[in-house]
Amino acid sequence: TGPAPADSAIYVGNPNIAERTEHIEAALMQKGLEVFRRGEELVHVMKLEADEVVDGVRRPKNLMAFRRATPDWLAYQASRLLEFYKLANGKTVNVAPSAELMRPLQATIEERKFPSVERLVTTPTLTRDEPGYDHASKLYLAFEKGQFGAIPASPSKELAEEALARLLHPARAFPFATPVARSVWLAAMLTAVVRGQLRTCPLFAFDAPAAGSGKTRLAEMVGVLALGVRPPAASWGENEEENGKALFSILRAGDPVVLFDNVTSEISHADLCKALTSPTIQGRILGVSETVTLGTRTLFLVTGNNLQIAADMTRRTVTCRIDAGVERPEERQFDFDPVQEMVSRSLGMNRLR
Repeated sequence: TGPAPADSAIYVGNPNIAERTEHIEAALMQKGLEVFRRGEELVHVMKLEADEVVDGVRRPKNLMAFRRATPDWLAYQASRLLEFYKLANGKTVNVAPSAELMRPLQATIEERKFPSVERLVTTPTLTRDEPGYDHASKLYLAFEKGQFGAIPASPSKELAEEALARLLHPARAFPFATPVARSVWLAAMLTAVVRGQLRTCPLFAFDAPAAGSGKTRLAEMVGVLALGVRPPAASWGENEEENGKALFSILRAGDPVVLFDNVTSEISHADLCKALTSPTIQGRILGVSETVTLGTRTLFLVTGNNLQIAADMTRRTVTCRIDAGVERPEERQFDFDPVQEMVSRSLGMNRLR
């Protein structure tokens, strides 16, 4: 009859699909495989090994991101962690798990016990500084243990002032039009690392009277603070349908921060308005007549010259305007790159210590 299978081994010939699927799920969780329910999908966390462009969204190398836990991916992981067997001619035979065997995990997601995840973050949060999944907030903290050192729970005023000075240092050469504009940039920086715990937040717009003023770099600094790399970027144009597709792709991927750069058209879109004022919105998967619920905990940034914020978007947007006060601001010379300074020094609200 062959060797007896281990108690944890999974019999692929079990005709009770529900029982077999629950066995697989429990075994994967017991082995510590990090799979999560996000809306109507199963996902896992990964680091991008190269730049990518998907549905018009440009994501940089080394970005931490959610990816769908496909049946093929689950089968591969299960083959590393678990034992599967069948009966052949009265004998026990070890077999490799198939993608078909894993498909019910996704098909019956409403019955799954995998933990639910809201968002991925790459910095400590207000309530947790250890990496990994946080059951209380449903956030996944994607960074190395000890990466940020000791973070005081109750910092003194002196520490807060020191942190503010270090936060402002890379922005020392930017020509903020008013103190309010500088405050909007600071608000974006602070929001970048707590967006996952906020139910809603506004659109942050970076505006200037002429090209070359530095608005894109200001926005990128916000993304670097949140992600450690430049933020994913996408186009925003006059075609509302294409704008809607890009927005759906962003929310479905769970990007923590996204930059719409050098926008020249009017900014007004019903779905973007909803994404800024509601914790979830409904979206339709491209090519499939299926509607899904998407979380909206993404920080949206937009840059442009003399931006046109229209209709209901005016109440959902805060603007940081910079003005170099010269005819050709792009010809100014600086002895440092503020974005690279943020990257190389790993400056950030929770990185300050």
